[in-house]
Amino acid sequence: MLGRIVVTAGCLSLILVSISFSQSADAYTQARALLSRGKYSEAARAFEQLEQKQPSMTDALLQAAKARIHEQDYLSAQSDLTGFIAAHPQSEDALYLLSFVYFRRNLPKQSLQAANQAAAIKQPQPDDLKIVALDYSLLGDFDSAARYLEIARKMDPKNVEVLYYLGRARYQQNRFDEAIVAFRSVLAIDPLHVKAADNLGLALEGKGDFKSAEEAYRSAIAIAPKVNERYERPWLNLGKLLAHRNDVKNAIPEFEKALQINPDSAEGLLELGKAEMAVNDLQRARRHLERSVELDANSTAGHYSLARLYKKIGEDRLAEREFALTQKLNQTQH
Repeated sequence: MLGRIVVTAGCLSLILVSISFSQSADAYTQARALLSRGKYSEAARAFEQLEQKQPSMTDALLQAAKARIHEQDYLSAQSDLTGFIAAHPQSEDALYLLSFVYFRRNLPKQSLQAANQAAAIKQPQPDDLKIVALDYSLLGDFDSAARYLEIARKMDPKNVEVLYYLGRARYQQNRFDEAIVAFRSVLAIDPLHVKAADNLGLALEGKGDFKSAEEAYRSAIAIAPKVNERYERPWLNLGKLLAHRNDVKNAIPEFEKALQINPDSAEGLLELGKAEMAVNDLQRARRHLERSVELDANSTAGHYSLARLYKKIGEDRLAEREFALTQKLNQTQH
């Protein structure tokens, strides 16, 4: 005969805690499985629900933020990360991730602040320094950007993104030789890096080596279809180089190819319109220049080119309007 089973209040509490912990562990495992399978929206919701049930007991909000980042939902990721950091202020992983999220939201000052907090806890890695450098680039401080990228390069000499952005920073500083070295280093590691090939052309052109710049642009054009990128810049940059060298006839097909890839490129439409105006194809030039300023109403170059076109075809009233807009934009931007 079985004896009577007596369950005290303390024992019952331990049993309930054990069941709750087991359920939370199962929910966490299921959410991680969703994340690993690329079901980011479902994973984020699962982690956020777990956090509501068991506040601060796991890193659920950190994992939810990672899922949100995969979805490019940076505002939700920011919310999850700030909630996690409030409960775990010494989590350098969360702080560095928050720095990245702020960068992607075009908030460089907040990104730098989060990176500084993280660096006080743990030394940054090259990719963390890359984000710091890109923050400074957004702020227009290319000297600081290059300095942090040089530190990152020394830590990881074969980090392709670090080398690429170092080249971009050196180009912005008009230090073309150093930019050329950086872009060539990228291509030595990744010969199909179309942006590095294209930017190599820009650096060579900045140095005045137009023949080598044209070769670099054509190399980027050859690479682009292989990497399946919707990247029109090599055609646009080649067209601009040819037009600059008074080879407008051959520049026009390059601009047209760029616009086939990106029909809403205000810059591409502007350059094509200018080239067409140079060869007196004025009606096509008008259509492309008017579309360009429609897409980018703050383009002084666009309004000025359109004013010149209107003047050329005898539309004096429209020309005066565009010249006035050009002057107003110049004053505002200055």
